[in-house]
Amino acid sequence: MIDRFLKAKHWQVFLLIYSLPFIPFIIDEFIRELTLEIIGYYWLFYVIFLFILTLVPILLFFLWNWSITIGLKKKVPNFIHIEYRKFRFLVWLPSIFYCGIFISMIIYINILGLNVNDNYQNTMVGISLFLILISFICILYVSYFTSKIIKTVELQKKVDFSYFTNEFFAICLFPFGIWFIQPKINKLALKKPETIEDIGLNNNNLD
Repeated sequence: MIDRFLKAKHWQVFLLIYSLPFIPFIIDEFIRELTLEIIGYYWLFYVIFLFILTLVPILLFFLWNWSITIGLKKKVPNFIHIEYRKFRFLVWLPSIFYCGIFISMIIYINILGLNVNDNYQNTMVGISLFLILISFICILYVSYFTSKIIKTVELQKKVDFSYFTNEFFAICLFPFGIWFIQPKINKLALKKPETIEDIGLNNNNLD
């Protein structure tokens, strides 16, 4: 999976992110032709559809960043120490939260049926806003860390934010930034470590 993301073209990653969430639209045309007994559970389809529409792009965003960071990790120079624990935690935290909310929502509706009271709705709105805030913080940090890894591998030296500002904003503008950042990732993934090291030495000599 990691190698596939590293070697995938920008248009392939873009289509993957925006094609999967809209599969339920295709399924919808078939569900309308089913029996009334199945249509009685039609609401469940829309709950699942909204879940896929919102969660799949988020999952793919973090999976894409994970693949880049872990895939390029072996090409980071040995003399540069980078701590990965915080990244590993924050890259999956929003997805776990969203999955937990979705599962609890399905269980709740199955128990109470469609008679969802106002308290439940208010609770879900509050939790959703909290998740959006947490997700935003995680996205900023994950984008920062991934762009730092990309520039570190490219230059083969320690870098600060001024070096990878363009990469950071490109990742934050996901998925449109894919068209800018993915070709660079393809080149870094295909180059041998010794080739990158030579490039890094040349860059260091220029400093």
